[in-house]
Amino acid sequence: MIKIIASLTTIPSRIDLILPTIQSILNQTITIDSIEINVPYIFKRTGETYEIPEWLIDLEQSSKNSKCEIRIFRTKDYGAITKIAPTLLRYKDKESTYIWSVDDDFVYPENMIAVLYREFSPTDNYVLSHSGGFWNYNVDSKECVGYESFRKEGFVDFIEGFATVLYPTWLIDDDFEDYVIKTSETIDCRNSDDIIISNYLKMKNIKMYNCAYPYNDTKRLIEGCNLSYSASEDSLHKQGGGNTERYVHVFNWLKENNLNAWETQF
Repeated sequence: MIKIIASLTTIPSRIDLILPTIQSILNQTITIDSIEINVPYIFKRTGETYEIPEWLIDLEQSSKNSKCEIRIFRTKDYGAITKIAPTLLRYKDKESTYIWSVDDDFVYPENMIAVLYREFSPTDNYVLSHSGGFWNYNVDSKECVGYESFRKEGFVDFIEGFATVLYPTWLIDDDFEDYVIKTSETIDCRNSDDIIISNYLKMKNIKMYNCAYPYNDTKRLIEGCNLSYSASEDSLHKQGGGNTERYVHVFNWLKENNLNAWETQF
């Protein structure tokens, strides 16, 4: 029997606003066994303390006897990857368990997880997403010069977590926690969970496959399902010069620290 765990984190300015996201997870056409919210004590980016709202504590308590239990875990702050890393570590090596990574600023369509899950085979070492990307690499200068998003069906260089990702837990090795700790030491990596976890998957020869959302309409997902605070100044896509600039910095940092798993393909 399979088990699907929805995993997310949030930041102090948003934690009181995430109920619509939680409700959209509960409304999925495929039953989610639990929703696990990773909440650090201190938000390292600003030094703010997390205050868990009473409604969220009450929701956790009232869900204990429901089909989908909501659980709050106090964790270390690894940066943006906190939405998935602690959960993968909790369930590492658990058979028939999948972690569904979601963001805190989207109201997801009810078939979001269903589209991912229908593409999954337990015999494949795949991680599935609805959106990914490819590196733009200048072979002559041997430099990464950017990336392009890819929102059609097919394999990708890296996954984009806003559109959700489905991870089989048994793909994570014992070195994952040390890798997360090391990469979280630099601010660009802390703010670039998509690249950091995709690089780890690439290191382990785990393929990343992009599932075409119905009607190939990922643009509708971006523009129609994100909550108002998706465009706030504390959003990740506005940090460090934006994703376009920051991802290249992360690529180069990984290269300089002998961690870049893409480098050999260029």
